[in-house]
Amino acid sequence: MGWYHNNCWCNERGHSGAQAHYTEDALATVQYGFDGIKVDSCGPAGNVSAWRLALDMASPNKRIQLENCRNYDYTREISPKSKCDAELFRSTEDNAPDFLSIMANLVTNGNKPGTGGDVHGGLPVSHSGCWSYPDMLETTGSGTCRQDLPDGTCGAKSGKRRVGGLNQNQSKAHFGAWCVVSSPLILGHNLADDSQYDQAWPIISNKAALKVNQAWNGVDPGRLITKANTSMQNLSLYHGAGCECVWGGQSLPEWTVWGKQLDIAGLEAATIAINFSDEVIPAKTITVSARQIFTDTSTFSTEEDIWGGGSPRKYQKPQAVWEVPELAPQSSYFVILRR
Repeated sequence: MGWYHNNCWCNERGHSGAQAHYTEDALATVQYGFDGIKVDSCGPAGNVSAWRLALDMASPNKRIQLENCRNYDYTREISPKSKCDAELFRSTEDNAPDFLSIMANLVTNGNKPGTGGDVHGGLPVSHSGCWSYPDMLETTGSGTCRQDLPDGTCGAKSGKRRVGGLNQNQSKAHFGAWCVVSSPLILGHNLADDSQYDQAWPIISNKAALKVNQAWNGVDPGRLITKANTSMQNLSLYHGAGCECVWGGQSLPEWTVWGKQLDIAGLEAATIAINFSDEVIPAKTITVSARQIFTDTSTFSTEEDIWGGGSPRKYQKPQAVWEVPELAPQSSYFVILRR
């Protein structure tokens, strides 16, 4: 069970003489029996190192998990071997229940923190004890964009938003991508609502997908392998639980491919191709060499369709190229390839 600290609704920043109370808040966290805390960037208590010290002093025999939520000054210098104060570090702005906005955050997460002066990003530096976190899941049942937002909300000239809410295909692409990039999987739907749980369950309970997420070979946290040369232009993208904030004039590639080696020996690798666009992508339009997916081999022999289930496909001879079948609009193809 976690506690949300330094948040954007209840903090001391707006008060005269506002100051952080790391020691007191850490002691309260332990005394109330919480196992972890999320530290946002809105209040005066945004020093992640000070939080780590206070939590360790308050709980010397049990490490309290710490999430660094958008305190980006403490993520710029993370390397693949960093000993991090926070077990989780946010690599993106807040997710919204909107497919294109979530995919934009996925692309951002694929950057190294600090790339080009941008302090967002989490790959390839994410590693055990320091996991990159592109925010919580927005799978089917997790909500829609608010349609009652007045003009001027979060600086947007219009209150109109896309309806939002992810369908099954979009949810599979979202969940599969989060598995490939080793993101913590934090559910975003109402856990007390059986209807929402029933919608999400076939996706969040897929054992092969969870295996991909949990695999850690000490080297590969997941990575962007390739993307389309063509892009969708002039997009409105959102962040916030109700799509409150808008970024206009944005662009996204029409598709991307992500991969993750699952074992040290390089016998297995997961890969997911995602169609961001609202057009069908014909079969074999997306092709990727095995050398790009694996780190030390140029062929594979079997292919397991994670969402399709069933027995893995066995090729008669080793394959040097992975050919993606037809992709419906805003859908994915998610597999485990084996030598």
